[in-house]
Amino acid sequence: MFSEEIHRAFVLTAIILFRDIAPELFTVEEHLCLVEFIEKKTRETWQESHSKLWGRKEKQLNSWNHRIIAFSGLAIATISLHNYLPEAQEWLNVAMSRVEDFFIDGITDQGMTREGLWYCGFVSKILGILLRICRQKNIKVNGEFLDDKYSYKLDRLVEWYLYESFPRGKYLNNWNDS
Repeated sequence: MFSEEIHRAFVLTAIILFRDIAPELFTVEEHLCLVEFIEKKTRETWQESHSKLWGRKEKQLNSWNHRIIAFSGLAIATISLHNYLPEAQEWLNVAMSRVEDFFIDGITDQGMTREGLWYCGFVSKILGILLRICRQKNIKVNGEFLDDKYSYKLDRLVEWYLYESFPRGKYLNNWNDS
């Protein structure tokens, strides 16, 4: 069973994408109701990021899959709320900084944890959506798109994932973060 921050990130992302892909399906009242729901759940995620272990800014936590999924979801939600929520820019800056921390510390030159690769599909789904949204909306971190800055690491994930699917996989750190 996944922890609440992972569920919330996936649900918020799915609702936001559905709303943005098919806005004609919603009345003005329904759209406002969705915005209120997204704001409430995004605010909960933001507040939990200050009180839960996954939200701490510590180097040893940066490789946690819970963290990257939660902060990717938070970034996607704050982007969608940018016109509705004054604090959205601050939340987005923090979330994108934590996403970058994952690129720096979670995908090392030596590889990833076994758990990291096991969750890689979940991480890639939400992170990929975030990176595409950033391209569409020209959102950069320190002047660069994260997928440009860390493309060499993203390219290696595929190789590592394939190696892990074979017996005695390689390119994995010999520790597990669970």
